[in-house]
Amino acid sequence: LGNRETMVGTYMYMAPERIKNLPYTLVSDIWSVGISLMECAYGGNPFIYGKKKNDKNEKLDFWVLSGYVIDDPPKLNRLEFSEDFCDFIDCCLIKNPDERYNTEALLNHKFIQNYKNVSISEFKNWLKSK
Repeated sequence: LGNRETMVGTYMYMAPERIKNLPYTLVSDIWSVGISLMECAYGGNPFIYGKKKNDKNEKLDFWVLSGYVIDDPPKLNRLEFSEDFCDFIDCCLIKNPDERYNTEALLNHKFIQNYKNVSISEFKNWLKSK
């Protein structure tokens, strides 16, 4: 599918190219997946928990967030999370959309491949145990 140029969505999950109001493609959604997974991992916005640990009450408006997106993307703490998960997130949060992993590449990533045979019941039990 081709480029899109609309500006809709929740800005805290928008890829850098969307924040900059540039044309974007489906790989912009990959950025959003990475940010969403980081939020699940940290239990809060990764731009605050992942980068700005000093002020967890900070409010992220569009302009503050756009400054963060211009900087390096947030990173998971490799002491808290597995190397495979951290690398998966890094592949989602590549700033240049031409270099960012697409869905096929992510589905073949080691993090996904390690868990592709886990049954739904095993997954549900894991969620209930946490």
